[in-house]
Amino acid sequence: MAEIRKYLLVAFVAVASLLIVWSPFALRIEQFWGINFTDKSMLTIAQNYDAMNFLVVARSWYDPAIIEQNYGALVGERGTRYFAAHYPLYAALIAIFDSFLSGPDAIYASILFSNILIAISLIIFFKRFAPDSRMVIPLSILALFLPPRILPLRAIGSNEFLCLSLLLLSLVAHTQKKHGFSAMLGSLAVLTRSPAILLFGAYLIEIVFRSGGRVKEIIRNLSPYLLMPLTLLALWGYYGIVYGDILAYFKVGGNLNLYVPPFMVFGSELPWVSGFWREDIMYLYIFIMMGVGLLWERSRREIDLRLIAIFSSIYAFSLFFVAHRDVSRYSILIAPLLVLGYGPYIIKARFHWLLYILLIPLVLYSWNFILGNIQPIADWTPFL
Repeated sequence: MAEIRKYLLVAFVAVASLLIVWSPFALRIEQFWGINFTDKSMLTIAQNYDAMNFLVVARSWYDPAIIEQNYGALVGERGTRYFAAHYPLYAALIAIFDSFLSGPDAIYASILFSNILIAISLIIFFKRFAPDSRMVIPLSILALFLPPRILPLRAIGSNEFLCLSLLLLSLVAHTQKKHGFSAMLGSLAVLTRSPAILLFGAYLIEIVFRSGGRVKEIIRNLSPYLLMPLTLLALWGYYGIVYGDILAYFKVGGNLNLYVPPFMVFGSELPWVSGFWREDIMYLYIFIMMGVGLLWERSRREIDLRLIAIFSSIYAFSLFFVAHRDVSRYSILIAPLLVLGYGPYIIKARFHWLLYILLIPLVLYSWNFILGNIQPIADWTPFL
């Protein structure tokens, strides 16, 4: 019974914080705390990128003819191939709800489902890796809010939390030696967001180290995880069928934002990078690298954390090549791993109570972000 209460508590926090962010839109409040909500409604939540794009995928499964005919207003200059950047698993979740709800309502249901799922996944993850069982609940709650980009992202139709849940559960299953199940979860994560394939790299490195370079053992242990790259190739093969180009994902434009050399996010002439106020990115880098370092330090004493440290290192290194103003969104997939690294220090110093005070500005930030991230839709008829 006590274990069930843990899941219920964290799920309650996830849903309650979601409803708080939704409240001005649902209640049609015109202004609050200096923020103007005039003429805004719950449709504003559905309009936030990239929810409507996933709805289009859920109803077309990338068929260019269906997209052009019914959703031409969202096609833009990048053409129907643009939807190849939106991997299908989150769209499949929306499609399930869309079978008995309207389009926007299906998006809201998928958001609610994703919040409950990530709450459950965080409890499972921290139960497995937290150094003290008393840390499970506070770390799970902190991971719902850190970094700050998480809260507004949890409130809109994004695929990060479905992907993150699958990644966390895959990591747990791997350390429990449930390799087939772990590989299946990892493959589903790959079908949700492309960076999830980096987890396969972490499994590869960890298996090579654990096997001591013995080729037969490496092949035997790695074979279940080959499902992950094979799943990705199968998806690209499907793109080849519908778009006539197996590399359609790489030709969308503006979806990868990867550049060489690293740290090109500080280059002011690149797409998706503007202005000179970028000090916050440096703070994000510091937060990430210190968290990774703490994970490596703990992995010397806790062997199961070695895989966590490897994956967080690979992913953190890849972020240095991302040139996008919203690089914080790219970091979400390792955020709970970093919270795990910081966890013992945050909890022992009771610093987490100070962080809770910041929930007020965090909610204000979330409202402002949602109001500024709206995808223009003139006619809602095709999406209802």
